Amino acid sequence: MLRAILKGQGIIVDLISAELDTVRGFYFGPMSQVRVSRWSKGLFVLLGVAACCLTAFTGEGTAQALGSGLIL
Repeated sequence: MLRAILKGQGIIVDLISAELDTVRGFYFGPMSQVRVSRWSKGLFVLLGVAACCLTAFTGEGTAQALGSGLIL
């Protein structure tokens, strides 16, 4: 099923797809992204993962939120 979805998506995706049989521990699941037109309104500001997420799979949301708040 995954190969069928990935087929024809470009050279990098083709290279990843070709390596699927060699991976020992493999997991994939649903992911979504929220896009907003602005990061702040009045006194409300999106911080941390909401504003500077490197990847949702890192599990660093709290640390990034605190670090972003400190920097701001």
